[in-house]
This record gives sequence, structure tokens and C-alpha cells, in this order.
Amino acid sequence: MPIFALLFFLTPERMKAMKEFTIPFLGLKVGKYDFRFEVKDKFFEAFDYSEIQKADIQLEVEVEKQSSMMVLNFTLHGNVVLLCDRCGDEVGKQISSENRLVIKFGDKTGSTDFDVFVLGPGEAEVNLAQFIYEYVHLALPARRVHDRMEDCNQDVIKAMDAYLVSTPGDDESDEDFMELDNQEEE
Repeated sequence: MPIFALLFFLTPERMKAMKEFTIPFLGLKVGKYDFRFEVKDKFFEAFDYSEIQKADIQLEVEVEKQSSMMVLNFTLHGNVVLLCDRCGDEVGKQISSENRLVIKFGDKTGSTDFDVFVLGPGEAEVNLAQFIYEYVHLALPARRVHDRMEDCNQDVIKAMDAYLVSTPGDDESDEDFMELDNQEEE
């Protein structure tokens, strides 16, 4: 098992499940190489606390190997199922993202920066699972709700309405505040 896998808290069992996301780079000559992966539900089950319930993501990784480093360009697109922020039911969303990762060859394996990773001399392959996980989660929309309120779980919406607090502008008593505001302007 590669040493750097421990940095990302992947247990040996999880590493075995993630083996398909490993790129052996030791035998690659200087040049560009394309790798294609399918990221499905099982991938996210290997991680604790993933927000993704289901996934069908196509991932292309272009690897440009140079003498002292590799530049990896990730392009992903597909569909994920998340929990709706409004009602808690499942909601499907399309995602797409492009990311870049630089892997340098150095004396010691570790991370130096957000998108720069160093591999030590004893490494012969790189497992992309943690990077894929992070890039997919970064591609998720900030607001995860059904496109139409009618698609939300109406029982939950009704229950939330029972706890709705009125805000200025919601009822007739706000007219008094509006009159005060108008008097101040005069």
C-alpha cells in the first residue's frame, strides 16, 4: 500500500476498493496519457460522511508526465443524488468540474499545497481516490434543493410552516413601521 494513502485516512479495505483509481506512473515515459474512470455509488460508500447518496460520474484524467513532476487535469461530469436542504428528500443534481493537480517527485511523500503533492522515491503509483472525492464535493452546488417547491416533500414543508416566524413585511402590523419610516424621511 502506498505510504501517502495513510495521509488521507484510507484504511487497507478502502484502499482495495479504490484500487481502480490508481495510476502506475513508474513505467510511463515523458508525455501525455489519458485515463477514464466511472465514479459510482460504491466509491462514496468507502468514505465516511459523504454528502452524496448516489452517483453516476464520468471522469477523465489527462496525465502529463515530465522528468521531475506530473500535471494531472481532471474533467468530471455526471449526476449525483443529495439530500434536499429544504425537505430532506433525495434530489438529483448535475455536476461538472475541471481541476488541476501537480505531483512533484521529491525526497519525501506528502502535501505541500492545496494542489501540489510530492511523491517520494519509493512510490511507483498514485491513488487518485481522495482527490476525486474532494473534486466531486467541490463541484456540488451550494444550495441543494428541488428546482420546484412542489417536488419537495409536502408533509415536511407543512410541518416547517407551523414553525415559521414572521419577518418585517409579512403582516399588516408592519404598516405602522412603514408610516414611521416615511415620517422620518419628511
